[in-house]
Amino acid sequence: MQKFYLSLKRGATLVAGCQNQQAGRKNWEVMQEDVEDGTRWLIEKGYADPSRVCIVGWSYGGYAALIGSIKNPELYSCAVSIAGVTDLNDMVDDLKKNRFGKFTARDFMLRGFEGGDNIKENSPVKRPDELKTPLLLVHGTKDIQVQFDQFKRMKSALKKSPAKKKLVEIKDGDHSLATSEHRKMLFEAMDKHLRTYLGESAAAP
Repeated sequence: MQKFYLSLKRGATLVAGCQNQQAGRKNWEVMQEDVEDGTRWLIEKGYADPSRVCIVGWSYGGYAALIGSIKNPELYSCAVSIAGVTDLNDMVDDLKKNRFGKFTARDFMLRGFEGGDNIKENSPVKRPDELKTPLLLVHGTKDIQVQFDQFKRMKSALKKSPAKKKLVEIKDGDHSLATSEHRKMLFEAMDKHLRTYLGESAAAP
């Protein structure tokens, strides 16, 4: 079977400009449902093998990989979260520390949730016991966009998870893991994770 990659980016400005971007920002739950619907569509159309689907994301996408595998474990054989948001309340607090941060927090996150209980329900760090999908969690220690303490909070919470997990702290890594050394560490960890839980592709040499 061929490999297919479904790319659903927050905002999708190439499709509908700022209007669509704002629609996405207003509701993180709706964006998550888009990912799930897209995955089910690929499976229903026969483009994806339902036993070999891995959800992979970076930053917001890392959050989506975590919460998606918690809410819909039947869809995914594995998950990879890179520099992902794990604790929404903590992320809001971090944003508010910056100049104009309270407006960023309001527009980028808070408008997408109905209240404190809804934020807690959608924070992966608050639901570790529900995570059963094999997980690779990667984060750079010098990330200033999604603070490294997001990784540390999830690492502690994952003690309650029955899932198989591999946690990779990349020393001095920034949010983009911009150096060749850091990218090499990331890709080697991902390659091992995908081979372990998806196996080799039939098209592989």
